[in-house]
Amino acid sequence: MNTVWKIWAPRAKAVEVVANGRPRSAEPLGDGYFRADPPPIEADYEIRIDGRARPDPRSRCQPQGVHGAS
Repeated sequence: MNTVWKIWAPRAKAVEVVANGRPRSAEPLGDGYFRADPPPIEADYEIRIDGRARPDPRSRCQPQGVHGAS
């Protein structure tokens, strides 16, 4: 099964998913949405919006706290 993430960042110019320190650009879809491939299973990851790293607000695991990687 090939899962794709949709990230809503209506004011963003660029969105990346950073997994294990490696950024992957998300593709703009329009209407504030970006398409990204999910990170590898069990990888620590963040969502970088216009260069600013953010935790995934839908993540069920925040081992470094609410402001750390998901």
